[in-house]
Amino acid sequence: MNYLGHLYFSDSDGLHRLGNLGGDWIKGRIEGLALPRRMLDGVRRHRWIDATTDHHPLLRDAHRLFSPHRRRAVPIILDVVFDHLLIHDWNAFARQPLDAFLDGCYADLEATREYWPAAGRGVLDSLVRRQWLENYQDPAVVAASLERIGTRLRRDIGLHGTESEIRAALPALRPLHRRVMRDLHQSLADAAQDPVAPYTEQQDR
Repeated sequence: MNYLGHLYFSDSDGLHRLGNLGGDWIKGRIEGLALPRRMLDGVRRHRWIDATTDHHPLLRDAHRLFSPHRRRAVPIILDVVFDHLLIHDWNAFARQPLDAFLDGCYADLEATREYWPAAGRGVLDSLVRRQWLENYQDPAVVAASLERIGTRLRRDIGLHGTESEIRAALPALRPLHRRVMRDLHQSLADAAQDPVAPYTEQQDR
């Protein structure tokens, strides 16, 4: 899951959204960090979502849709492509219109600015000011985003020139994405009945 996916699976309060969105910018154990409890709950949710999706058995099939030299890049490619697919199929997953959902997220992130992780301040500021999440509906934007990620890495893992492969893979990825989303929803629903849910404070004890 990428930015939109994490926001989608957040609770509706701003601190939880910030923690879930910004989980990659908060490293290591979070127990004892001087951050609001709801933000830490969001970080736990982020980590649970990443662990669950990264080990989903269907993602093995997705690797076969891309060139062998992109083997290490496929998890990153899927993260961003899944945001594209979530936008494309938004009405299948949400009752609230996408633009209204995003307006609420941008407002919540702005309201929690004092808690923005230092490592993510540049991205968060750009996101709030330019409001670009909806741009992922265009596969060309997805590919450009992957290009930018690739330039930040020390070595080429196959994030450059992905647009044609992404477009070719979309018909096969769409049902896979729907299944992963359904399974995440079911896991969250099951966990809500479990006091030791995978994304609760129990994870850090």
